Amino acid sequence: MIALLAKLREICTIGFVGGSDLVKQKEQLGENVTEMFDFAFSENGLTAYRLGNVMDSQVTHHLQETSNHALSTTSRTQPSINSVYPLPK
Repeated sequence: MIALLAKLREICTIGFVGGSDLVKQKEQLGENVTEMFDFAFSENGLTAYRLGNVMDSQVTHHLQETSNHALSTTSRTQPSINSVYPLPK
């Protein structure tokens, strides 16, 4: 899985959100967890890391607003069921 994520990171930006604190995440994913991903969010996003460095709280706040906006917009989207699961002809 780690190799797959490393290959994916070569193509696009990757990150993860976890409910645990950073100590627990390091225990589960490895000591270099904040460097394996472009973004790492501990404690459900309370603490944010970008490229291994703790992010400024202003940046974190902006990311939270952006994430909330994206989730809100997505939740209001109602795709046609036929476009997701086309009926056989």
